[in-house]
Amino acid sequence: MPHACPIRRKEYKEENRERILEYQKKYYQDNKERIAKRDKEYRENNKGRKCSIREKEYNKKYHQENREKILERQLKYRKENREKYLKSQREWYEANKEIISERWRTRYKEKATEQRRKHREENREKILERQRNRYQDNKEKESERKKKWRKENREKHLAQQKKYREDNRERNSKWFKKYYKETLKEKLNKCKEDLSDSYVKRLLTADSSLGYGDMPQGLIEVKRELIKIKRFIKKENQK
Repeated sequence: MPHACPIRRKEYKEENRERILEYQKKYYQDNKERIAKRDKEYRENNKGRKCSIREKEYNKKYHQENREKILERQLKYRKENREKYLKSQREWYEANKEIISERWRTRYKEKATEQRRKHREENREKILERQRNRYQDNKEKESERKKKWRKENREKHLAQQKKYREDNRERNSKWFKKYYKETLKEKLNKCKEDLSDSYVKRLLTADSSLGYGDMPQGLIEVKRELIKIKRFIKKENQK
């Protein structure tokens, strides 16, 4: 029978599975460096080679049957060789940056965008809470990072703001009315009472084409003192 040998080999493997695995492990431990060198040479010599259909099917089947085991092995390796793993990842990314970008644009961008949108909708409160906590823990750092990004991407930032306002006009209107009623009015009154820099700048630029950034600090201080004097005179006249 032409297929007798393969069948007998398969039966032998099934009957002696544990024994074969034990032998393979021992062989690997005794010849680890030699095997690593051989595998490295093979990868270098077969860099552009494509897998055959048979190899693809075998690899797919093996991964499906041993998914948990493979993941566990990968996690263990990454944990024990963290620096080495991160270095190899960085090197691989730098060497394949253009391929990764092209693959992302052609295969995964639309799918990933949809997945992120769905995740945000399902976990909205949780995500917002995490963002608030991160911002509170790193307030100065986050503020500096956002400021730097806005400065380096001014046109993009303005376009994003404009699009957001157009897409959320009604929502923003309701929010502003509520915010003004509850918070903003009180905040503006406090700025007026304390003669904050923003309040003084607003007075200085009211009838001018200049912006807040054009006001020197010295002029702001002079204007603040002048307002204090006017308030004092008004208070004295009311007595």
